[in-house]
Amino acid sequence: MAKSVRVDIDCDAGKAMARLNAMMARSQNFTTVFNEARRMLERANDANFTTGGLPVGTWKPRKGAYAWPLMIRTGRLFNSLANMRGAPNVITPMEAHFGTNVEYAKFHQYGTTKMPKRKIVFDPPGFSREIGEKAASFVIRGRM
Repeated sequence: MAKSVRVDIDCDAGKAMARLNAMMARSQNFTTVFNEARRMLERANDANFTTGGLPVGTWKPRKGAYAWPLMIRTGRLFNSLANMRGAPNVITPMEAHFGTNVEYAKFHQYGTTKMPKRKIVFDPPGFSREIGEKAASFVIRGRM
């Protein structure tokens, strides 16, 4: 005759549910991650200017009256990308936009018939992967 075995299991899902609820709440507001993305882009843009475009394959040298150092004639374009505060930079809980509204930036970015292009707005190598990892860590653990 076979003996019957009885196993009782109590499962308290309270902690698991609390953690999942916290993760769900964090997934509704990525402001912390977007602020870190802005800091990373500011550092990359600063390095791009101060190294003559080295992160994007270097910029073609300037000549003549336009040969001021490192494309920082007035500092306006550099400051708009190295300090990404204010328009057109926007951070909301679910999206972020970064860039510059300096009107002559497009001429540097794409070049003209009289000026070579010098890439000033770019996606730093590994940026997307690193921000994705930071976002996942933020949702899961509440910190990056």
